Amino acid sequence: MAIIGFSRGQEVEFIPAYSGNRDSVEPCVIGIKYVPYEAVLSYSRQITAQTRNLKDQSKAIEISQTVQKKQFVENVTNVTGFSVGERAITTAAELWEVAPTDLISEIIGAMEDSAKLSEGQRKNS
Repeated sequence: MAIIGFSRGQEVEFIPAYSGNRDSVEPCVIGIKYVPYEAVLSYSRQITAQTRNLKDQSKAIEISQTVQKKQFVENVTNVTGFSVGERAITTAAELWEVAPTDLISEIIGAMEDSAKLSEGQRKNS
C-alpha cells in the first residue's frame, strides 16, 4: 500500500481519540493544518536559539512551552464540540488554556504525523 501524505498547511478535520471521542455521536472536531518535518525542525530551532546560553532550567522549560503553544495556535484552525461548563471553546488559544495534557499532546502529534492525522481524519460521508 502506498503512503499518502498531506501538503504543508493542508487543513484536515481531525477527531481526537481522547476519552472515547471518536465513538461519540457528536464528537469534538479539531481543524488542524499539517506540519511537515521541516516545520517541526523550525520550531525546534527556535527553542534551541532562545535557550542556548540559559542556565535557568525553569526559564528554558517556559521558552519551550511558549514555542509549543505558538505551534499549536498557528496550526489549529478551529474547534467544535468542546466545552467547559456552559462555555463553548472554539479557538486554539482557548483550547490550549483548558484542555487536558493528553488531548493537547494527541493534537500536536497528529499535526506532525500524517499517519496519525489520517487515522483521525473526519471522513466525508
